[in-house]
Amino acid sequence: MSLLSTRSSALLIGLQPLVGIVIYAPVVYVILWLSIVKHDNPRSTCTHLLAIVASAAVLSVFSDLVISKTGRYTILIYSSCAFLTLGCGLLILFKESTSNGSLIGYMILLGIGVGLTLHPHIIALQAAAPAEMVSRVISSILFFRLIGATVAIALFNTILQANLTSKLAVVVINHPLYIRYILDSPNNQDVIRLPAVPQSVRDAVIDANVQGFKTIYITCLVFAAVTIPLCLFVRHIPISDKLNIYKR
Repeated sequence: MSLLSTRSSALLIGLQPLVGIVIYAPVVYVILWLSIVKHDNPRSTCTHLLAIVASAAVLSVFSDLVISKTGRYTILIYSSCAFLTLGCGLLILFKESTSNGSLIGYMILLGIGVGLTLHPHIIALQAAAPAEMVSRVISSILFFRLIGATVAIALFNTILQANLTSKLAVVVINHPLYIRYILDSPNNQDVIRLPAVPQSVRDAVIDANVQGFKTIYITCLVFAAVTIPLCLFVRHIPISDKLNIYKR
């Protein structure tokens, strides 16, 4: 509760579950999307994840250098929320015909947002928190981010399954002869790519999955958008002697 003793620290703690949702949930559902919609192999999927990881690593180092040189971190927090919102918004554009180059570009933008959350949020909370709580800031941030992501992913799975079930029911009505393949597709996407399944049925099932994932991405975008007005209230507190590592 000591971390909630000031407005800035309470606001930063309140931001972390939302940040956790928009960092982890898109990664989980992008992997599923690539596997189900694009039918990518593990190597191709890793390429897209590498785009997020690499851009996050570069921006993490960049943000650390900016804070070390200037002592300012609020602009980086604002930027992190803006890029996370932009990255989640671009996920809505995903469709089966989206090129790999576009997908990697979207992942890079999302990775920039992820990278900018790593150090600035920690430094801001360390500066705002009581001196005796500084050592607990990192564990607290990770805890609240993971709590937000865990609850959200469990909720999103329920939404995705309900959405997909309703959309596949429409596909079954339009293609009753292939009901077995259609109903088996949520558990095994390979069945709709069998030679016995017409292209029209395959396209209808893929489109149902695309629409289901789009609902999840829209929900992620809403959570990401909420972080923008909240982060604007984060007040800059000069980095004190308890953070002298950034003064060297």
